[in-house]
Amino acid sequence: NGVEELFIEEDITIDCFCIAEDYLYYSAYIRKGGSGADYSKIFRKSLKEDKKREKVHDEFGGRIWQMYYCQENNQIYGNYTPKNWTNNHGEIVVIDPAGKMSYLNGSEQRSVRETTGNDTLEFVMMRDNQVYCYWKDYQWEKGKEPEILWRDVIVIPNGSRIRIKD
Repeated sequence: NGVEELFIEEDITIDCFCIAEDYLYYSAYIRKGGSGADYSKIFRKSLKEDKKREKVHDEFGGRIWQMYYCQENNQIYGNYTPKNWTNNHGEIVVIDPAGKMSYLNGSEQRSVRETTGNDTLEFVMMRDNQVYCYWKDYQWEKGKEPEILWRDVIVIPNGSRIRIKD
């Protein structure tokens, strides 16, 4: 139904994707702003019907690097770098099927340890309304491969979120 050609036909860079229910969801890098900011959009393509892609969420700053579907609550979680052009600081983004986006507010959990400001969260799983993540801090310089300094595990309540503008 055209899904196999999706990656060739798109005039954009697809950073990541996942299957949720009957759709292939993907985050696409769409442009670089004047200040060097990266912008992305979320799309989906039906796996059952031969339809055009649908925009799920409008343009937002940053990039999503991995996406994971959680059947338990019918939401997609992703490893998100909101300002990847200035630092390596990462959050866990949450996308619902209607396209509403937020990220987990882990500031309280992160305050227990000093970081470089280039720390990231990587989604592991969601269980009993708690999101388990790897928390990693990096030595980061623009244009160079980040070097990991330390890693830990962090648990953030799934309901503790900050909304991303539509």
